[in-house]
Amino acid sequence: MWLYIACIAIAAILGYWLPQAASALKVAVSPALALLMLVTFAGIPFASVVKQDGRGRFLCTLFLLNGVVAPTVAFGLSRFVSADPVLVFGVLLVLLLPCVDYVVTFTGIAGGNAAALLAATPLLLVAQILMLPVYLWLLIGADAAQLAITPALLEAFGLVVLLPMLVALGLQLVARQTNGPAAASRALLRGGEAAMVPVMMLNLVLIVYVQTGTVQDQVIRVLPTLGIFVLFAALMFGAGIGITCLMRLEVTASRAATFSGITRNSLVILPVALALPASYGLVPVIVVSQTLVEILAMLVCVVLVPLAIRSRGKEAGSGIEATSGRLESKA
Repeated sequence: MWLYIACIAIAAILGYWLPQAASALKVAVSPALALLMLVTFAGIPFASVVKQDGRGRFLCTLFLLNGVVAPTVAFGLSRFVSADPVLVFGVLLVLLLPCVDYVVTFTGIAGGNAAALLAATPLLLVAQILMLPVYLWLLIGADAAQLAITPALLEAFGLVVLLPMLVALGLQLVARQTNGPAAASRALLRGGEAAMVPVMMLNLVLIVYVQTGTVQDQVIRVLPTLGIFVLFAALMFGAGIGITCLMRLEVTASRAATFSGITRNSLVILPVALALPASYGLVPVIVVSQTLVEILAMLVCVVLVPLAIRSRGKEAGSGIEATSGRLESKA
């Protein structure tokens, strides 16, 4: 994770002092994001959606946190910038969607059940794709929902998110066979897992570098959203602890669910933000700003979450067998 922070700092400095290449590098952002999505999806066990049983309480907790509590908290916090429709749209766009990538790494570092969270990511991903227009319609209005499903946005989402997901799914299906292509698919999947950190670093450098000029031009306007993102992380931290206790999850599952509630899907939603009309040109900056705040928040959470959720005992059970080891930190 320190590598990610270093990338952000270096890219911001370069973007401020050497902004000339930003326009040229902007075309590389979408391909880099597509590559990030591919290596992310390659590590998601899609088959586990139909193979694993006994995790209903954990999934219910995830959907309660991400489908009910998070939208409610996000809408309430968006009222602080209600006078600026662009800020409201940007805040809700990034806060409505739960993370499906580096949240697994941070969960593992904090001693949470990263394997169970990883297995749940396909369901979270599909649910958020289907629900985003509905949430925007309910919270902002029909115009906002239509803005999220324009042809340009659907094209960006299809090429940067859906296509990599289908490729990853295809590789996983082939890898389960015993023929020659299966060995190649397994090698590609292993390579994708190993490439996760470098690809994430590449994306952070590109995105922060390209957006630095816009951020410095609009810093006063964007500033209130930084406070909103800090408050969101703090409120979802408390909500995660309370709801996982109420749902009687065991310790590692509670930590995983809490991290899922705190982290948002900013990098997956960024292609959508970049495809918005020019009048919404500040939205990608808001999305990137949330990423920066969240990474810093994760550094705090990997310490606080284990301290807050450590002595609940296993008598309640969650229907999920706690993993005995942690996932290795990828950063």
